[in-house]
Amino acid sequence: MLYLKIKSIGIAIYILLIEIWTIATRALYKKKQVLSSEDLAAAKKLRDDGYVVIPGYYDSSKVESLSEVIDKYMKDGQGDFDHINRVSYYRCPRALARWDGGVFRLFGAEAIHHLINSYRNDKRLKSIVEEAFSVPMSCDITMVQENLPIGAETRGFHIDMYAPLECKAFLFLTDVKKNEDGPYSLVRSSHRKFWWRLGNFISRSLRGTEPVTSVDNLSAVFEKDVVKLLLDKGTVVISCQQAIHRGWKHTTGRRIAIVNYYYAHLYGQNFNKNIEKRLGYNY
Repeated sequence: MLYLKIKSIGIAIYILLIEIWTIATRALYKKKQVLSSEDLAAAKKLRDDGYVVIPGYYDSSKVESLSEVIDKYMKDGQGDFDHINRVSYYRCPRALARWDGGVFRLFGAEAIHHLINSYRNDKRLKSIVEEAFSVPMSCDITMVQENLPIGAETRGFHIDMYAPLECKAFLFLTDVKKNEDGPYSLVRSSHRKFWWRLGNFISRSLRGTEPVTSVDNLSAVFEKDVVKLLLDKGTVVISCQQAIHRGWKHTTGRRIAIVNYYYAHLYGQNFNKNIEKRLGYNY
């Protein structure tokens, strides 16, 4: 028990130091390019609310082309950590999983087709994220996520990790127009509650409660700001993953998205390869 307390306090201090480092980085940040008024507005929305929706980012022909590529790979029978090549591999839900029982992922998706690689290297999306938070970011992970109406309920409200700054850019290849489609939801502006997040970590970690990134209960302060995103295919949603969020279980068809993971640069670490450093994934 003493070891758990020492470890919890040590990680809390580490999270605080990363936040201080991020603030210092913002003070020294120099913009790399001039953004359009539309992208400046998108960056402000992301900075203020923790998310921004960009409808029609990909037209129907591009969505169809990407869907055809993905259909060749996301098939029944793939095994956990089965590799397609040296980069691309599957992650499948565990048997009797407590949550996300219908979530299948293909990591390193940029290596299977040039269209996905083009999305990974989209400079516009990266520049919006960097403009929003005034820190240099890198896209360390690109994956395909397929949600099927099987298995356990999706995970409840949580944050992805406590530090460093993480954002995701979801390109939806299927419509999400009703609750049955499993819309992505988040608590508007909750990413700005650093001290609350730190308190949530300390509270859960001292009790040895897993996962430490989950949220026990949404207080009245947060409940009123829950946003449920209903959208058309081809839409991009950029989300700060320090905001409280969740995906809802859907009960019809497939929900497909390509997801870029953006991380603030931190001592040259690559969070795709250093999974143990992703605070909250592994305690």
